[in-house]
Amino acid sequence: ELSTMTLLERCSALYIAMLSCQTLDWCLENLGLGQMDVFTHLTLRMWALHPNPVIRHHAMRLFSNFCQVHCLFASVLQAESSAKLANQAIHRTFGFWDVRELRHLLRLLVGVLCHVLSIPTCNVHFGALVARMLARKLDCPKLAETLRNGAAPR
Repeated sequence: ELSTMTLLERCSALYIAMLSCQTLDWCLENLGLGQMDVFTHLTLRMWALHPNPVIRHHAMRLFSNFCQVHCLFASVLQAESSAKLANQAIHRTFGFWDVRELRHLLRLLVGVLCHVLSIPTCNVHFGALVARMLARKLDCPKLAETLRNGAAPR
C-alpha cells in the first residue's frame, strides 16, 4: 500500500521500474559494464530479500536481463553466498504463481543453461562490445579478473 511506503522506497521503486524496461544494449551504452556488475549484485539482493513485491519483481527483471551477459553471470555467481541468495530467490519466486514472474525466471534459467552449454545468449555485435570493454579494463577490472580466475571466457 502506498501510504505505508517511505519516499525513498517510492523513488527506488520508480527508478528500478524505469531501469528494468531498458534493453541490454541501452544499459551497456549508458551504464557501462562496471555499473551493470554493481547493479547485478544489488538486484539479486533486492529480488531475494526485499519485502516490496514491486521492487522484487523489477529487480528480478533486471537480474535476469543482466545475467544474459556471461561475465556478469559469472561475477555474481562466483561467490557461494551469492549463489545461495540466487537459490533462495528462485525458490521464493516459485512460491508465487504469477505468470509475469515465471516468464523472467524462465529467461534466467534458459540463460544459465546457455552459459553452461556455451551457447551464446547475446548477438555477435553485443558480444564484441562486451569483449572490447573487458579488454580495456577501465570500467570493469573486477569482471576481467573474474574471467581470468576461472570463469569460462567467451
